[in-house]
Amino acid sequence: MKKYVRNSKGLVCMAADSVLTFACVVFGTLKYGDVVDLRDGMLATVTCVALVWAVFLIIRYLKVNGFFKGALCFVASAVWVVAMTVLSNAWNGMKLSDIISLKGADNDRYDVIVCLCLAGVAAVLAIAGVVYKFVRKKPQDR
Repeated sequence: MKKYVRNSKGLVCMAADSVLTFACVVFGTLKYGDVVDLRDGMLATVTCVALVWAVFLIIRYLKVNGFFKGALCFVASAVWVVAMTVLSNAWNGMKLSDIISLKGADNDRYDVIVCLCLAGVAAVLAIAGVVYKFVRKKPQDR
């Protein structure tokens, strides 16, 4: 067993944490809520765990420099914020035209500001990744 887990400890830990998170939601919902609430709890858990898995997979398995990994993590976070905004507003009965509009229903579109900030940081990290990859001196050039 030890030889199979040696290079996959992070994957095993993430899988165990995900299973335990779902088990906690199921237990809490069935103990303190009802079966109808289980759908909402599972949907919320899947959406939250999806971002964590995306960041884990980017950091652990992509073979690029750290700046590109950071940029991709910020892009994944921005996409997640957009998806959560659309899904939560649609879940609450908001029309698609109001969700997409920059004004929104209440004129407070903090999600747009957050997405722009995340995209900006991703762009800076991507530029740093390009500089790091192509401008740094190779060991034989020193």
